[in-house]
Amino acid sequence: MRHAPSVGSYTLTACQLCTTQNLIRALDDCLIHCRLAQAGETEVFKVRKSTYSRRLAKQLERDRKKKLREATRVEVKPEPDPVPTAPPEKPAARPFSDELEIKIKNTFKILNSEEAKGSDSEEEEDGEGDGPRYRRGLRNVIQSGVIPDAATIYALKKQRQMAREMGDFVPLEQEDQKGGRNDEEDQSEDEEGRINFTVNTAALEKQRAREALIQAQEEHSGDEVAREDVAELDRWEQEQMKKGVSTAPASAPLSPSSSLSKRTVPAYFTEPVPPSMTAQDRKNLTSQAVLERVTDRLRTVREMLELHRRQKTQALTDLEVAAETISRLREEQPQLADDFRFFQEMRSYAADLIECLDAKTPVILALEGRMMSLLCQRSERLVQRRHQDVRDQSDECSLAVKGLRGVPVEPANNRGSQQRSWRAAEREGRRVRRRKAREAQQQGLVQQRSLAHYEGMSTDDEQPDTERMAFDKERELILDDARHVFEDVTEQFSGVAALKHRFEVWKTDYGQSYEQAYIPLCLVKLLVPFVRLHMVAWNPIEKPEMPESFGWYETLLFYGNDSPDDPDLCLLPRVVERVLLPKMAALAEKVWDPLSSTQTLNLVRTAKKLSEDYPTVGAHSRHTQNFLAKVAARISRAIDEDVYIPLYPKEVLENRSAAPAAFLHRQFWSCLKLMKNVLSWQGLLAEEPLKELSLCSLLNRYLIVALQACLSQRDTVEKCNRVVSTLPTAWLRGEPLPQLELLTRFLRLYQQHLEGLCTSSSTLGPDMHARAHVEIRVFSPLSSVLLKEALRSPGCMPQLVASPLRLVVDFSSPNVAKPFHVGHLRSTLLGHSLCNMLAIAGHRVTRLNYLGDWGTQCSAC
Repeated sequence: MRHAPSVGSYTLTACQLCTTQNLIRALDDCLIHCRLAQAGETEVFKVRKSTYSRRLAKQLERDRKKKLREATRVEVKPEPDPVPTAPPEKPAARPFSDELEIKIKNTFKILNSEEAKGSDSEEEEDGEGDGPRYRRGLRNVIQSGVIPDAATIYALKKQRQMAREMGDFVPLEQEDQKGGRNDEEDQSEDEEGRINFTVNTAALEKQRAREALIQAQEEHSGDEVAREDVAELDRWEQEQMKKGVSTAPASAPLSPSSSLSKRTVPAYFTEPVPPSMTAQDRKNLTSQAVLERVTDRLRTVREMLELHRRQKTQALTDLEVAAETISRLREEQPQLADDFRFFQEMRSYAADLIECLDAKTPVILALEGRMMSLLCQRSERLVQRRHQDVRDQSDECSLAVKGLRGVPVEPANNRGSQQRSWRAAEREGRRVRRRKAREAQQQGLVQQRSLAHYEGMSTDDEQPDTERMAFDKERELILDDARHVFEDVTEQFSGVAALKHRFEVWKTDYGQSYEQAYIPLCLVKLLVPFVRLHMVAWNPIEKPEMPESFGWYETLLFYGNDSPDDPDLCLLPRVVERVLLPKMAALAEKVWDPLSSTQTLNLVRTAKKLSEDYPTVGAHSRHTQNFLAKVAARISRAIDEDVYIPLYPKEVLENRSAAPAAFLHRQFWSCLKLMKNVLSWQGLLAEEPLKELSLCSLLNRYLIVALQACLSQRDTVEKCNRVVSTLPTAWLRGEPLPQLELLTRFLRLYQQHLEGLCTSSSTLGPDMHARAHVEIRVFSPLSSVLLKEALRSPGCMPQLVASPLRLVVDFSSPNVAKPFHVGHLRSTLLGHSLCNMLAIAGHRVTRLNYLGDWGTQCSAC
């Protein structure tokens, strides 16, 4: 249809009117047939209809009766001839339209809810006579066509209320002709109706036809409601007008003599009405405009052709690629099948391996725990024995000091005294055995100079035979259990070699998937349990074995390739970091004895070797930091628990053979040995913690106190020399360390003490000779450092002479027939130094020495 209906004027086209009339007739026939069928049937199950459906049916019935009573007058007006120059004023009056405008004078009235209720029962009361007065008034209001206002509605309500009060019958529900209520009203609105079990198919078909018509009417009424939006209809008309304008060029205009009155209006249209076309104004049409339009059209067609060609080319290319892909996949299908089989096998192997390791890892950890507990128990026994020996010696010295002072001593317990005597006898026996072993070792070393050994510098780590046998037996049991951990699994899960073979095949054949699966990161975790099992008996404190001596290291050494981009290039360093460093940290915390020079040297060598050979063992490593933290904590605990310097009166220490002096002497050398062991960690531990442990905690707190206590003893010079030589050379260069201020002050004090002894004595005895001789050795480390710094300063070295001379310097030499005197040494040193200075200046020097002590005791030239 060409025009949309206008709701405001109720204008319908002829096509719409004919269609509505046909629909009404069909609905009327269907209802009549349905009533006849219902009248002829005796037993029919009724299906409850909704209230809305019943209202629609009643509305249709009322419309039908109303149309039968009233004659519809239709007024057909011919459209005026369109004027080409003037545009149409209304969208409905369009030129060259084949439709006729039909206006219906009898328009529908708008009813409110009360009027709608009255209208529902109006048709049914027509055949029964007039009802109550309020019904007649309501009917008159509705028939008048006027919408009732509030006053009218109120009056109607009052009439209804008065009818109730006067006893008049006000029906609330519609009754049928028999006076009973309709069966379908008795049913609840919430019920869905009864199931029809009848075999009368004709009635069912009629019922379905009735429901279909009602549904069509509902849709038609919904469309009528939707058309009430005037703005939407206007927009639709505008769009339709635009479509009509944008269509193809219209045909030749109709002649003005054509009249719409001669056209016949069909009852209904079987085909859609063609859109109307308007003629174009050809007055302004030029050849250039036509040429441009044709050119644009040609260009558009060419562009479309080119686009289609490209699409065709792309489609052909895609087909070729698809064919090649199909061919390639067919060729790769056997290889892909093998790859799939391999990955399935690796998946199953990895799952079984993880399950195996989940079961065996707790066993491996238990074996490590047993071995660590065994070593820890032995170390604790030795440390406790040393502590008990120190307490026993301290108690004995205290009793001796009290005896020398004449202080009465309480009698000791017999049982405690007997146990102390047994411990003292065992202690002396161990010392004798260590001394003999040391002497035998020194005799075996030919031409090897070593520092003098003092009591207290050896470690008492000897075990009784019973304890050593029990230790060895338990250790063998642990190692035997370790060898049988994987005996109940297959060979492909039992060792590092099988694991390496599996993953090496994966890496060689499928390198890309090997890296995408992050196997280089996971492989270390898979290897750690096997390596830890091999390293159960590894103890770098007793025997510094490097990882290169183990079988697993040789197995993993050539894993991967030599490419610098190989992700498994650091496989061994990562394994060492994950396995060896945690074990070394545990040993340093629980087993290592900082007072043992052998254990300290072994542990330091192992740590330095690992840090030099493996890049993962460094300051950035978390395991390395943990290991060094355990070392520092163990040293600090040893300083607090194992270092003890007794303080006795000066008169007690003058007797070197007395027990108190020997005990002080032993404790001093033991403390000095601990400081030396601490300083052996230089390069591994940080400088500040190392200075704090060695200088502040040991040197300034214990060693200097012991030196001050034995200031007048002969071996004090040797002790000072050992203390200075123990310090790292780097700490003595440059700016003086604040931690060495106490040591420097003590050395100056001791120098003044020696000078006072030399000047006050008229004759230098052998003791003083030895002291003067050793005094040079004491200060030689410090003097050498100061001398080197002085020589570097400008103006210190002699200037070269222009004309060198030949000079002869004669000075005395030691007398081989007599004891060496300090005067001989002084003359020799002066002559030697003078010769060196002259030679540096450029002179040719001849050295002349006396063989005896006669002659000039000073150098001459």
